[in-house]
Amino acid sequence: MGTALRSQLVGRVTELDAAREALASARSGQGKLVFVHGEAGIGKTRLCQELRATQDPRRTQVLAGRADPGDAATMFSALADSLRAALRPAEVAARLHRCPRSFG
Repeated sequence: MGTALRSQLVGRVTELDAAREALASARSGQGKLVFVHGEAGIGKTRLCQELRATQDPRRTQVLAGRADPGDAATMFSALADSLRAALRPAEVAARLHRCPRSFG
């Protein structure tokens, strides 16, 4: 009874393979940041769940964040959201405070 039913990921093999490649590259010492974006309902969350499910959590941490499409700094909002979920809020604030203000 300990086995949960999981549906097969359909139509995102290329994207999942690219994300897995990025993780393998990061594990070999080449830093990587992957943004998954697109219209609502196309499977972004499901893709990230599948990626997370196939990784060893002792070797790899897959973070996910959300951002409002109306936000001018959407990518950075998603990054901040993912860090907020993984780290203590005070630590995130301190790290973000040290980041340059200009991204352009």
